[in-house]
Amino acid sequence: MLHAELTEFGLSEPEAHVYVAGLELGPCSILEIAKKTKQNRTSLYHTIQQLLDAKLFTVTVRGKKKMYVAEPPEILKHQQQIKMKRLDGILDELSGLTHTGTFKPVIKFYEGLEGIKTVFMQSLACKEKTLYAVAGIQRLNVRSKALLDFWLNDFGPSRIENGITTKLIAPDTEQGLAYKKTDVALHRETRLLPASTYNFESEYLVYDNVLNLFVYSEHEQFAISITSQAIAQTMKLLWRIAWNQGWK
Repeated sequence: MLHAELTEFGLSEPEAHVYVAGLELGPCSILEIAKKTKQNRTSLYHTIQQLLDAKLFTVTVRGKKKMYVAEPPEILKHQQQIKMKRLDGILDELSGLTHTGTFKPVIKFYEGLEGIKTVFMQSLACKEKTLYAVAGIQRLNVRSKALLDFWLNDFGPSRIENGITTKLIAPDTEQGLAYKKTDVALHRETRLLPASTYNFESEYLVYDNVLNLFVYSEHEQFAISITSQAIAQTMKLLWRIAWNQGWK
């Protein structure tokens, strides 16, 4: 599982396997890594060189023997932070390249749990610093614990770090009430509606000129992202009607 997660941070699958093996083994020889990863030594030399170039491995000598040492995993976070700072430095320039002629709406489809996660993380670029959301917390909890964990442990902390507030409408189920109690700690404001009428089957999230629709039912998990000023503004108005009916 760790190998798959590491590939999301720029490592190839062989690099991820070798890096994890290096962490587990400590200072080790090429032969020890080969036995651990079951990779042939010819391709292994190439993979290790790539990890050396990426500053994820270093080389030391023990006697006459060359040993390879995996750098602490914290270096991955540091490298990602450096990349984000570089991106921030050119973001305005990149935005200036955006075509400013007649705007055409953009509709994108994202499949599966990873697609849903991607759309959530894209919302962290919110310029308004406010996300307007509608969600069926109870259904999310029952049908996709992995997605709920992502909400609480990954997306939520990143949202707070970026200074973004969520204004959430949810049904007044037991889970909805429990969720509301964490509002202050999680930089969020939740209003509840009667679950007997508003037990939402899916979710939507709207910000800036973007509307995101999420489905996480038992048989299907996908997200649709629509970039359209008119649609986003209309959905914000509909959201506000429901928000004004909810209780604090």
